[in-house]
Amino acid sequence: MSNFGGMSKSQKLYKSLADFLINGANTTVSVLKVLMLSKTVKSLPKPIGDRCLVLGNGPSLGDSLSKYPEYFHAHTIMCVNRFAVSPLYSTFKPSIYIILDPNFWTSTKPVITEALDAIRDHTSWPLDLIVPFGARNTDAIKDLEKNKFIRMHYTNYIVFRGFPSVAHFFYRRNRAMMQSRNVLVAAIFIAINLGYKRIEVFGADHSWHEQVHVTDDNILTVRMVHFYDNEEKIVHMPISKHLEGVEIHRIDETFDIWARVFHAYHQLKAYATSVGTKIYNASEKSYIDAFDRIKIK
Repeated sequence: MSNFGGMSKSQKLYKSLADFLINGANTTVSVLKVLMLSKTVKSLPKPIGDRCLVLGNGPSLGDSLSKYPEYFHAHTIMCVNRFAVSPLYSTFKPSIYIILDPNFWTSTKPVITEALDAIRDHTSWPLDLIVPFGARNTDAIKDLEKNKFIRMHYTNYIVFRGFPSVAHFFYRRNRAMMQSRNVLVAAIFIAINLGYKRIEVFGADHSWHEQVHVTDDNILTVRMVHFYDNEEKIVHMPISKHLEGVEIHRIDETFDIWARVFHAYHQLKAYATSVGTKIYNASEKSYIDAFDRIKIK
């Protein structure tokens, strides 16, 4: 793509000044938001070893778990969202569970209650469940606390936009994080702040765009497939803006959300580097380009 000969000095100056002013305004708003809304994170689980395997729920995760079971049994596992609905939950016994989506404590949709019931009923080993402060004292969380093996922890999900150096100051103190339009972003961020120095990501396919279809009525539909799904039963569905609502995302809105997810991984890489943590992408298939790729042997 042509850049029309590049920018002139005046254009570069304008862009630099505009970026500085935008970052300055975003930083000011974010700092005020943190000061007004964040809470002190009193306790988070201590790291076990220096390596954490963070599991996304993409289709390729099943391949990884079946190929290298000994590897997963040998290291700390962090899982997310609906991982517990899979029989593999009880097989691999994750140590840490991350849920960020408020639908998990505000919705009674079967897709939500099935996951929460599985966590409550199938967890028979020590599990650290980390959720935002907004989930505290909700009926859903109180129900999970009935299981003596589940230890609840709370953290801030306050999005910080602005100068990276200021953002990192609040990140390190668990007062804010980058925007997490996908729970895997938050999971990796939390793994960093728990103190793990080597983070390996699995099941991060992020291949949603391969499953896009636009109907003759201009409705965007997507097949959202997870490793625990029966793919033959997954059909194209519109993406609702809210779990309980009927408003549908347009294609530009959907790709904007996905772009924000991929951008967040580059923010994670920069933050991890600043605290001496290395993130590797060990997914069998993945479109994430922020992290070095590795193969498990």
